[in-house]
Amino acid sequence: MLTLDGKPEYGGAAAPFLTTYADQAFLREFPSEFGAFLRHVNRPPAWADVEAPGAPVPLGRRLARLLGGPRRAVTPGSYLDELRKELAIGGKHLIEPALMEEHFKVLYRDARYFYRATKKFNLYLLTVLEPVGA
Repeated sequence: MLTLDGKPEYGGAAAPFLTTYADQAFLREFPSEFGAFLRHVNRPPAWADVEAPGAPVPLGRRLARLLGGPRRAVTPGSYLDELRKELAIGGKHLIEPALMEEHFKVLYRDARYFYRATKKFNLYLLTVLEPVGA
């Protein structure tokens, strides 16, 4: 199943992280990017094995998905809570906005869901920060 816990790759190698940052402003500013990502989170394509990319999906699982099999109900409103839960399962955590704002000012943010180009289920969030008081 497609998860929110973030298992990014860079240059074909795993690029694990322990924290990530996202807030409601991301969701408001990039509704189409989050919408496309959440559609896949809630109902992964029948043919895609998101746990083992490139591996064939067993026919039984494909049919179950096509017939409306297990679905999630993550919405933009519940996204951050679900993200916190799934990060915690992997021993990771979400950097909360209050902590971020205490130390940094957000100068720029961007979000991209490049699934169509990469065929990978990664939502890329970019945040450019400036230290407070700098």
